[in-house]
Amino acid sequence: MADINLPVPGSDFNTWGEKLNTAVTVANDQGEPANVRNIVSTDIATVGSDIEGALSAKISQAPASPPLSVFTDWWTTFQTGHGYTSYAGGAIVADTDDYLFGSQSLRTVVTPGTPSKIRNLNYTSPFDWTSKHIVLWIKADNVTNISELSLYIGDSNFGNYYRLIGWGNSAKQTLDNRWTPVVLSLASKASNGGIPAQNNAEDVQISIASVNAPVTVWFGGIGAVPDMKAKFPTGVVTFSFDDGFDSVYTDGRRIMDKYGYPGVLYIIKEWVDGAGKVSMDQLHRLENLHGWEIGGHSYSDAVHTARATGVTPEEFEQDIKLLKAWLRNNGFTSDSYCYPGGEQNQTVIDIVRRYFNTARDTEGNPKLNGLGYLDPLMLCQTGPGSGALNAIANVADYGGWAFLYAHKVGTGGISFTDLEAQVEACKTAGVEVLTPQQVVDRLKG
Repeated sequence: MADINLPVPGSDFNTWGEKLNTAVTVANDQGEPANVRNIVSTDIATVGSDIEGALSAKISQAPASPPLSVFTDWWTTFQTGHGYTSYAGGAIVADTDDYLFGSQSLRTVVTPGTPSKIRNLNYTSPFDWTSKHIVLWIKADNVTNISELSLYIGDSNFGNYYRLIGWGNSAKQTLDNRWTPVVLSLASKASNGGIPAQNNAEDVQISIASVNAPVTVWFGGIGAVPDMKAKFPTGVVTFSFDDGFDSVYTDGRRIMDKYGYPGVLYIIKEWVDGAGKVSMDQLHRLENLHGWEIGGHSYSDAVHTARATGVTPEEFEQDIKLLKAWLRNNGFTSDSYCYPGGEQNQTVIDIVRRYFNTARDTEGNPKLNGLGYLDPLMLCQTGPGSGALNAIANVADYGGWAFLYAHKVGTGGISFTDLEAQVEACKTAGVEVLTPQQVVDRLKG
């Protein structure tokens, strides 16, 4: 009688399926339903737990995600003597209980219909933001009610100035009560008065407006980061596709193959090999032959449908742990994730941080797209259409990272014409096309 050998939890990596199938076959041949066959048929939850434990032991958790760029300038962290005063709206006060840097932040309450404006005229040491992006660290207790966040920067007494839009009504890449870096560049310019000298900026004003209800806002600091042109002289674009439709392989890959461009496919594991979905063979071909990245979207269809915020934290972490284990156990090396439906909260972000080092949201402002790289777990994106072409042009002109997305390619998704136009725009502008992991590796290199 042949031995019946079940795979061993905590070991037998990459051979679990083979050993389990062999054990079941032997059990069936020997007519032993009381042991192995019974385990597999009626105790599947226990076996699943063992598999999860074994695979989880192999998971190499991604490191916590620090900012991907380093500040080259702090203009202010709003400490004592910061020089900012209230120009309109509510008063500003120093908050020594809630701050990001130093020992205090600035706090104000924004009332609907009365924008709050704080400014510093005539910095004693003018600053140079040539070839840089401006970063404003901010927090708000009710992000939904913020109707606009903008920053004015210019010459003495705003003789010449740029007005840069940080947030608008429908594009706020943050959560309530979360310190967030808002990245601004000339790509986010809404208007200007004259042409101010970027190498001699003296005046700064922050303006924030609310609707429906008052909003408490904290300001943590203003600084500048490199515009990424040192790393990506003509900008960089990532083409991302969600879920795992087979049209991404048959048509999306075909279109991008014209110039050898890679993409990232955020996969729902339970969709793999399903009708109209990508196959395991196609996933390996995408990664091994075409240079694509196979990232994570969800392990189960149920969690994807419910969204990360629609299940308990324990259920979500189990799903994301199985997802990361499945990626690793099948040879996929990605540490990139995409929130199902773009829905997340701080608990969800903290769980994702333990397993992945970038995460893409599903909403964004084309003028801000790709500039949120300081917050790698809230990377914003731009969908099909003119917004994607604008994002490509912005990063080509001003530097940055444009993150484009689609689901299907062709019927029911991004049209062949639109995807072809995006690919051609990258080629014409000389923009690099890379996967998320390739971008992160170069930024940190």
